[in-house]
Amino acid sequence: MQLSLIVATLVGVLALTFAPLTPDSHEGYDLQYTWDEETESYHAIVLSSLGELAQDPDNEEQEWAQDFEHILPVEVNDKVDEAEVLQWAKDSDGNPMSVDVGNVSLDALKAKIADSRFSMSVKIGDDVQSFAGVDHPTNLGDGPLDFIAETARDLVWQPLGISVTLQFMMLGVMFGSIMGGCQGLSRSLFGQMVPETRSAEFFGFFGFFGKVAAFIGPILYGTLAIMFDDRVAIMSIFLLILTGTIMMRWVDVEDGIAVAKAEDERNRGLTSAEG
Repeated sequence: MQLSLIVATLVGVLALTFAPLTPDSHEGYDLQYTWDEETESYHAIVLSSLGELAQDPDNEEQEWAQDFEHILPVEVNDKVDEAEVLQWAKDSDGNPMSVDVGNVSLDALKAKIADSRFSMSVKIGDDVQSFAGVDHPTNLGDGPLDFIAETARDLVWQPLGISVTLQFMMLGVMFGSIMGGCQGLSRSLFGQMVPETRSAEFFGFFGFFGKVAAFIGPILYGTLAIMFDDRVAIMSIFLLILTGTIMMRWVDVEDGIAVAKAEDERNRGLTSAEG
């Protein structure tokens, strides 16, 4: 049981360190501008896994795309009739298509990228400049506990090349390995220290607090996530698990079994005397 709680505590710590890796090459950025010496122009293309532009004509992202239509790898979406809506330029197979945007200044676009959800890389020969918007997943630092994720990314995830998907899978495997066993062990441990003659009373008490935990946990998480962010909410759950893990050090199972046995003997003695 103690081992399961220690693993659960470790899972809580790992959940605080989730962080997408910063792209390690020019080709890993959302918007890629490559200078062509022969044509003396920029070739622009988007990352193949990049999500589509917002397709609402009144959305700020559409306004941004239309302002920079002449230097973005975009095209008009013919499926939208009510207004001109832009989408990323793609070929007939749905793959990103490189667009020649000419010899233009990218300074205004670089400045606007800072307020967006996109990242951008400009490659001229061997010189690469990169930028990431404030809402880009790799841009950490706004939350009270984001420094934990930033530190873990710099010292562990980035050097080892472990993507956020693998981070999530590691956490899932670790938590899945102890989730069912932890519940079974807690019930078994509780059962050892419960008088057999009063088992219905005590297990009703056990079940009630299970329902209370199922209610308080989501309420606590949701409230703190709204007030702060997800990391603060995860920290609150981690502190609950850590508190339980520490309190288990003072649980004397042998003494509990002895007390339960004495209670059974007393209750059975009273029953025999009444009979």
